[in-house]
Amino acid sequence: MRVSDVLIGSAALASAKPWGPIRWDTDPTKQFSLEKLIDLTPFDVNRFKLKSPSELLAQFNSTSRVPAPAADKADAPVPIAAPPRNSTGKVEHNADKTSAGGPCTQPAVRPEWRNMSEQGRRDYVKAAKCLVDKPSEGRFKGSHNRYEDLVWVHHQMTDQLHGFAQFLPWHRRFVNVYETALRDECGYRGPMPWWDETRDAGNFAGAPVFTPEYFGTAPVRTRDGRGGCITDGVFAGMLVHIGPGTAFEEHCLSRAVDESLTSEVSQATINQVHRQNNFESFAGLIEGWPHAYGHNGVGAVMSDVGPAPGDPIFFLHHAFIDRNWWRWQNEDRDSRVYELAGRVNNRDKRITLDYVLTMRGIQPDVTVQDVMDTYGDTLCYTYDY
Repeated sequence: MRVSDVLIGSAALASAKPWGPIRWDTDPTKQFSLEKLIDLTPFDVNRFKLKSPSELLAQFNSTSRVPAPAADKADAPVPIAAPPRNSTGKVEHNADKTSAGGPCTQPAVRPEWRNMSEQGRRDYVKAAKCLVDKPSEGRFKGSHNRYEDLVWVHHQMTDQLHGFAQFLPWHRRFVNVYETALRDECGYRGPMPWWDETRDAGNFAGAPVFTPEYFGTAPVRTRDGRGGCITDGVFAGMLVHIGPGTAFEEHCLSRAVDESLTSEVSQATINQVHRQNNFESFAGLIEGWPHAYGHNGVGAVMSDVGPAPGDPIFFLHHAFIDRNWWRWQNEDRDSRVYELAGRVNNRDKRITLDYVLTMRGIQPDVTVQDVMDTYGDTLCYTYDY
């Protein structure tokens, strides 16, 4: 199964430019206040294409052979067991599927944003801003800084990722590559956080990530289809140079929160996704539902499929998606950790564990097998819940 019709918008952008080159005043907040909004048309042309929850369930639901949980309480996600360990403390996994590298004896714990200390949150956004401030390697079209080198990779790979079986493993690796850059290039020593969006469903604008101390406040989408540039927080006045769509036009980091969409990223939705009893159904449903609705719910840059990493909240969103895949895998480790199925392209080529996940030279390529188990030697991490 594939979900490209669910997710991928038109790759073409109208030739007429919706805006000229943006130039900042000395104080960027004076030029882009919340009263001076931006036209969202360039982003809407290329945004994630949504199907209704009922359409998604009709396409991907595989729960008929398993009993449903008794309730969909927001505070009651499906429980999972800790992975087994051997006498040396190493997480046990199938020896013939172990990836290369040192033993994973102490997996790093990825905390939910609320579970980090204030200093830990500040350290994280400071490291992310460090990548924005570092020069580009110079090999990537349109990139003006090291952070945009990573954005470029996703921008170029989009048509090979979304709607195909490699969607989850590729993005798992992509978040790992980003985390490695934070550590190796910006000296970050804290954990990679994730954002539990279910706790803010229907109120993303009020989420603790979107504050003047961290990622900046999140303007809501106006009735006439406009959003706002980010004028506070660590990324205030940030310029984005990759996108909209396939273009390379300088524009501000912007958001346009739509709470009618964010309300779909609920615990009830996640519980429905977790009921799926095979990888193909799970992957299709999580990509088309909480993933796509979360992107469009934040809006503007985040809704622009290829250049979506231009908004730094992208990586917490994809850590949220990865956390749910991790949970689903560990609900039945024996069957699910290496379960994989689906197509890798429109020619019906089927995915295998040997499929190569490329980062276009940012970091070495790995195979799908290397990233299927977060407790394996390549990744070696877990989540706090």
